[in-house]
Amino acid sequence: MQIRLLLLSLFLLPFTLVACGGATTHESLAKDIDKTAGELVEVLEGITDKESADAAKDKLNKIAERFAAMMDEAKELGNPEPEVDKKLKEKYAGANSNTSKLMKEMMRVAMIPGTQEALQDFGKAMQNLR
Repeated sequence: MQIRLLLLSLFLLPFTLVACGGATTHESLAKDIDKTAGELVEVLEGITDKESADAAKDKLNKIAERFAAMMDEAKELGNPEPEVDKKLKEKYAGANSNTSKLMKEMMRVAMIPGTQEALQDFGKAMQNLR
């Protein structure tokens, strides 16, 4: 009897997680991407010269790994429904969004002499996400 109960519990666990919000949705993934973009902005804001770029390498590479994992999740989810897509763009893509701030910081850091070499691995990892 206890074995049946255990097997039934194990069988129902995935459905319970989905019902409780344990599954990745387009909304939760967009939120995670936005949060990670914000963390990346913070790291980039700390880069002022070659030395600070060298010091940020490990953090940047870990963030790139997280972005790669999120992109894999996005591929598994597929494209959102048009109304969901519109809602997410309104919520996470604006002039004050982390994505917008990220673009500004990346351009700023790219103009600092000596940072290109230090950030080469990060740049390659980010380009491979496409």
